[in-house]
Amino acid sequence: MKGDFDPKSPPPIIGGAWKDRFPIFHWLYHTINHPAFTFLITTYKANAHNNVCLHAWGFVDCDPGHETYFIMSLDRRGHTYENVHREGVFCINYETQACPGLGETVHNNAYEDDEIAAPGLTATKCVRINAPRIAECGLHLECRVIWEKEIPRSTKVIVAGQIVYVTMEDALLDTDYRKKLAAFNTRLCYTQQIDPLNGRAGPTGGDGTLDPMRFTDWGG
Repeated sequence: MKGDFDPKSPPPIIGGAWKDRFPIFHWLYHTINHPAFTFLITTYKANAHNNVCLHAWGFVDCDPGHETYFIMSLDRRGHTYENVHREGVFCINYETQACPGLGETVHNNAYEDDEIAAPGLTATKCVRINAPRIAECGLHLECRVIWEKEIPRSTKVIVAGQIVYVTMEDALLDTDYRKKLAAFNTRLCYTQQIDPLNGRAGPTGGDGTLDPMRFTDWGG
């Protein structure tokens, strides 16, 4: 059996209750959501303090023989978008070791906070852009904004940045992808799910890491 849904309105069994339980995302997102890799966006605020955004809605893309890009969605009401829009740069940081402080960044986001130092993390300077990066992360993608595009009737903006410099720790240079995945320790974010056929909601959501040994080669 397959479910068919019109994104413009939730199934009657859900009614309007989803607005109270799922205030951040559209109801459909909580039905079709798949785990997304988490990363941290680092920028400078207008007061020169470090800004960190723990995020999971972005990806790397490229053109053969041309450039490599990082594309992400941002809420234009937040500090991170303000910084990216003003400075035209951002750094993407991927977790490569278990570090509780990386998750704690969500609790220290006032304008006057140094959002890297507050959870006990270490800030270093990027090489080619004017942005900080988190030393406890093992992969850094320094990006310059190419363009941004507002989504009609939404607070979201799609931002594309050209990757202009990369820093990787040694463990990520291994050509065995299982070992590389193990070295990443990159967490997956999964939001609360709702069953559109009965209206029931699942657990609040969570995160976890991949098991690289469960991966197999293409075709086998």
